[in-house]
Amino acid sequence: MELVKAVRVIENSVTEMSGSVGCVFRIFDRQKKSEKITEIVNHEGGIAMAASALFNITDDEREYARLTSELKYELDLQSDMVHAKRQGRLEANLENARRMKTLGFSTEQIQAVTGLSVQQIQDI
Repeated sequence: MELVKAVRVIENSVTEMSGSVGCVFRIFDRQKKSEKITEIVNHEGGIAMAASALFNITDDEREYARLTSELKYELDLQSDMVHAKRQGRLEANLENARRMKTLGFSTEQIQAVTGLSVQQIQDI
């Protein structure tokens, strides 16, 4: 869209604008952007409700959300570490089972040492 046409479209009322012209906001100064955004918020009920909800979030709610996010991150990190440790142990047990097999240990002996299932040992 040509810039001149974009300016004409964005200066229309909100009801006449299409959803695809939001990118032309870059050409307006701060005051003009603010006015148009206010007009859009007032026109669209869902946006108005969301804006109202955002303005009414308390500092305690923000802190709760931050702490919850931080806790989730820490729990995810711990879960990833537990998974990595388990995977590392399995790989070490499989490697030990391979070595034991080449040394002639029986399946029962390998199972007793590594904790692997008979099927896992046979698959090596």
